[in-house]
Amino acid sequence: MEVKPEGEWEFVMHGPDGTDYKNKQVFKEVIKYERLVLDHVTAPRFRITVTFEAQGNKTLMTWHSVFESAEQLQQVIKVFKADEGMKQNVERLENYLSKL
Repeated sequence: MEVKPEGEWEFVMHGPDGTDYKNKQVFKEVIKYERLVLDHVTAPRFRITVTFEAQGNKTLMTWHSVFESAEQLQQVIKVFKADEGMKQNVERLENYLSKL
């Protein structure tokens, strides 16, 4: 993972049925402690914007994913259960950070 503008992040997600899903994202904007913008360049294509806002001794993280169409978003949720996956990812991140 190259967390810098035009840096790439390639990874494989493993489905419960054993299917491997290759993913590639390209960082478009990296502002330390403020914002990350990434383009998911493998199908389905979408843009992710994550902002971070200090709130006392905590941080509010806001995550937006913008797809090419509303239909594409619904398909990703239906086929890949991306909404549940995102919740799990955030829970794992919170758990990881609590141990630092």
